[in-house]
Amino acid sequence: MHANHEADIVVNNLKKFYSKYNKIIFLFVISFITISIVTFTYQYFHNRYETQASENFYTLLKIEDNYEKINKAKKFVVEYKSSPYASLTQLLLISDDLKKGNWQGVDMQVQRLIQNGAPVFVLDQAYLLQARRFLSTNQEDKALLILKKIKNPNQVTVYLITGLAEKKLRNYDNAEEAFIKASTLLSRTNPESSLKNFIWYQQSIS
Repeated sequence: MHANHEADIVVNNLKKFYSKYNKIIFLFVISFITISIVTFTYQYFHNRYETQASENFYTLLKIEDNYEKINKAKKFVVEYKSSPYASLTQLLLISDDLKKGNWQGVDMQVQRLIQNGAPVFVLDQAYLLQARRFLSTNQEDKALLILKKIKNPNQVTVYLITGLAEKKLRNYDNAEEAFIKASTLLSRTNPESSLKNFIWYQQSIS
């Protein structure tokens, strides 16, 4: 009997609690269900979005016709602008602008990557392309300034562009130092590269 009495007390207390807070409990349950549905839906579509972006990106890289590849790349950065693959695709567009001498396009694409918070390794490559743009337009000082923004400067191309820029500015000691670094790094990473001949040639006419 005592146990039954205690059980009745517990039940009554629960009824009173529910009666007093039933609206709050109802709102909590509805909120929990809503958040769960939204989270599940977001994850589902986000994963689907990233999967499609990944597949289309690698399909894009396999396109051999450059005209078709660039047109696809322009559409890709619009359709998948929230995907990390968008910043990688922009590197293709920057490289294409560089080849075509579209200097304004290079600068605009690099600025867009900066504004979108692109990953460091992507920005490093973008700065490298922009440095080549300044080197091609006889703006060696700007090329050197851009190279200083690169977080991982221990790259053959960085040293090579530095050497070429310093050489044009008649800073021959700095140029020689950069060429030596490029040659040393190349000997470790790719000793058979034909680029070594180019570096030696640049050193011989300093």
